[in-house]
Amino acid sequence: MILADLYAFCPSIRQAVAGLGCDGQTPLRLLSSGLSNDNYVMGHCQPGNCQPGNRVQNHYAVRVNRDVSSLGVGRENEVWAWRQAASGGLAPELLWVSPDYHCYLSRYVADASLNIVNTAGTMRSGAMIAALLAGPLPTAPSSRAVTRLQELLCQLAALPVPELTVSTLEQWQTYYSALQASVTSASADVQQAICRVFDRRPQILEWITTMTDAQQGRWQFCHRDLNPCNVLWPADHPCLAIDFEYTCSAGPLNELATVLATHGWSATDTRWLCREYLTQLGLTDMPHQAIAAAVNMYWIFSCCWALLQAVAHKEQQHMDWFRQSELMLP
Repeated sequence: MILADLYAFCPSIRQAVAGLGCDGQTPLRLLSSGLSNDNYVMGHCQPGNCQPGNRVQNHYAVRVNRDVSSLGVGRENEVWAWRQAASGGLAPELLWVSPDYHCYLSRYVADASLNIVNTAGTMRSGAMIAALLAGPLPTAPSSRAVTRLQELLCQLAALPVPELTVSTLEQWQTYYSALQASVTSASADVQQAICRVFDRRPQILEWITTMTDAQQGRWQFCHRDLNPCNVLWPADHPCLAIDFEYTCSAGPLNELATVLATHGWSATDTRWLCREYLTQLGLTDMPHQAIAAAVNMYWIFSCCWALLQAVAHKEQQHMDWFRQSELMLP
């Protein structure tokens, strides 16, 4: 694939890359293909230039957004959050955004996660996390990697608070309303799945109340989607966050829940991460049930998102994701 292949979708990228020594024949290599965007590395690899961890000055990452009207925070808020994180050294530098927000151009940072962490792809429920937290508190983590991730979490929390605030209750109400509006146009199996989520409303409201009480009214910069795909692990640099589609002002348990639900740290590292992160935020006596409730809400939102995508796109992959997420609920 070459850069010219993007011209029909994003004509303005031609002028954006002209000053970077790139043209239509510049090669693109697919980095990742997600449900809402595709990411490419742009440029020629010289010997040694594309090794994990290198910040190659003449290499760039191109992101192509699939759906600019998703249920995220909106592209303007996403770009603002990305630039705030980049200014603090917590994300790759964002160089250019197309006027229609279809394409982004950023510095390319190679990811060395395969050499640093081996926890990606592990899904954990609220009950699993509660069980891991039940043991004695460790004096130190078992790996340097979890320390790097904890530093990223705390540094993100210290960034300027976004104007857009989304409480857990507001997020649930948004998903609930969207599902209500979509149910009549859904297939029979999707309708049944939506009804199963709706049947959980008393339990969901209980989890939300538990989270809200435990967070003591704290609002902060919250990425809200720091799953393993959205954390870069340069070999010789602190962790970096990418993909700020859901960033807003929210409570700290929303941030922690994503990490606990998707990263699969050991019991020792899970306890250490929770204690260090929450202590630095001034939340020293966080009940384990509140952390478990936050993880449960992560999977509820994952279910809701998958169902809305299933209604809109009618693709099996979305129902597969719903079923995986539903299995994580008590």
